[in-house]
Amino acid sequence: MTITTAGELSRDTQFFTAGDAGVTRLVFCPARVAAGLAARLDGLPGVEVISTRRNVELAAMLANLTARGIGRLFAEGGTMIHTHLTSRSDLVQYLKSR
Repeated sequence: MTITTAGELSRDTQFFTAGDAGVTRLVFCPARVAAGLAARLDGLPGVEVISTRRNVELAAMLANLTARGIGRLFAEGGTMIHTHLTSRSDLVQYLKSR
């Protein structure tokens, strides 16, 4: 899964092209970019664009993943992702650095 606030994801990135074509690739994005992004990614196997209202709320995103049976998540990202996750003790149960 990936998160985008701008919706500027290329169809050619390895996230969409590498690995097993049968894997579901979830893309969480704000409602304002969801329709355009879904149209741009249309036809890519296993891609599901998930609209998340005005902003991507991590608690709602994690609830969505939990409902899909995903109980563990390796978070790799920039400052925004790490700040949001580590500032909310209810979202993170375990941290490990390399």
